Amino acid sequence: MPLGTILSLWCLIPTNGHDRLENLNPSEKYKELTTFYHPLNLDPRLIWRELPFIVKIDSLFLLLIAIYSLYRLVHTLVITYRLRSPAAPATSGRSIDLALIRATEGHLTSLSSLNLFAFYLFGLLFFVFQMPYAFTTFGDGTETGSSIILRQLCVQFTYAADVFLMLLMLHSLRWIVSSWFYRVRDTSIIHL
Repeated sequence: MPLGTILSLWCLIPTNGHDRLENLNPSEKYKELTTFYHPLNLDPRLIWRELPFIVKIDSLFLLLIAIYSLYRLVHTLVITYRLRSPAAPATSGRSIDLALIRATEGHLTSLSSLNLFAFYLFGLLFFVFQMPYAFTTFGDGTETGSSIILRQLCVQFTYAADVFLMLLMLHSLRWIVSSWFYRVRDTSIIHL
């Protein structure tokens, strides 16, 4: 279950269905609230429909960054495992291992910069495009302006919590893999 769904579950209580719920006894009211607002009933496609176009493009960009980051981290793990294994002849493997270590260090540095760029780009787009969109209250429905704003803020914060969780996981994975790589690198350079 996405973190944003858990965080924004409190604000999805209906504003126009209170009359129907007031006529129910407490057990029926509890059953109605828990079945209608069960987290498994919240479909991510509903949130996707509510997002502006530029934020959808940013989401696809973040997905590409996540795939590339995971590819680079798996590649770094393979290289780290290779550095830990007993080396072949010392004369042929030394220059290859040093070049591989330097290239992997560069990839980890660029991966860190890419994740930081994705974080700042998402923050910029969130505050420039998403937050003003949440305060748009056009419509002639029966909902009040404040309930429309709260519902739209819930959608925005649900999406933001999920993206920040993904960026935090990518950062944590990069940190763990890079610390393991540097520890193995420091021990393997001594043996080279």
